[in-house]
Amino acid sequence: MRLVIAVLVLTTTTAAAQETSFQCMRRVGTVLEVPYWWGKAGQADAGTALQRVPEFLEQPGFANRWGAFLNSRFNAQPGLNAEEDVMVSVVRFVLENHRPWKDVFVGRFSLTGPGGYPKVLDDPTRPPYGFFGLAPWLRRYAGNASDGRMLQAAYRILRAVVGLELVPSPQNASGDASLMGRQRPECRSCHFDSPYALDHVAAVLPWYRKGVGSRATVEPQAPTPQVLFGGRQVQSLDELLSIAVESDAFHFWSCRLAFEFAMGRPETGCEAPLFDACVDALRQTQDIRAGLTAIMQHPSYCEGLWP
Repeated sequence: MRLVIAVLVLTTTTAAAQETSFQCMRRVGTVLEVPYWWGKAGQADAGTALQRVPEFLEQPGFANRWGAFLNSRFNAQPGLNAEEDVMVSVVRFVLENHRPWKDVFVGRFSLTGPGGYPKVLDDPTRPPYGFFGLAPWLRRYAGNASDGRMLQAAYRILRAVVGLELVPSPQNASGDASLMGRQRPECRSCHFDSPYALDHVAAVLPWYRKGVGSRATVEPQAPTPQVLFGGRQVQSLDELLSIAVESDAFHFWSCRLAFEFAMGRPETGCEAPLFDACVDALRQTQDIRAGLTAIMQHPSYCEGLWP
């Protein structure tokens, strides 16, 4: 009887281990869209799949998948065409050319091709604004402030680089988006008083919106220096971006996105070691794939998948 029980326990344990391995392979396959056979029991084990994560992250499909994921986090809704979602093309260009991750936000790029799917090129004559300096993105986020300040662009820049998330005040019943309206007590905390004040960020942008509706254009302007980030004097957008991409907030936000991409959910406090591994890898290599690898190869990555 004891022998039978021991055999049953061993069989159950083995079956559970096989199922855990199978579920782990399926997780890797789903996240990275690797070949279907990784998700079929008996073809490989989870250890092999996890060891090959860096290889899978080099596949072209990952750059597209990661870019589309970021597009859904950086924008309230998809663009009407590939040009409006030009950030996806910039992400793919940076990954495929093994550029530092921060180049998405501070690289010097231009676009080529008559519409349609944009092709990104290195362009040393362009300012270091990453995808923020490309015309399709600027047109999309020119905004509607009556004084021409590009508040939407200011917010989307901060959202993409450091993960800023703002919710419009429910007290703004009048919908007054003028300079005077933004100075009301229920609005000024986000527009003027915070370390990431939108009106101050918009003032250092080198553009403003001229006109309204379909006839609106984005025109150059001389930036006005502002105090941002809790006391730093910022002269221009390139200075703002260079400060932001070296900050803890940038690395934290990048790894928060990587974690959600790899796990399918936001991180929790008890997962700090795994999250810290991503931040350390990203800082050391400047490659977001190293951060993802640190998450997916961490011993806890496949824990809790079975039963």
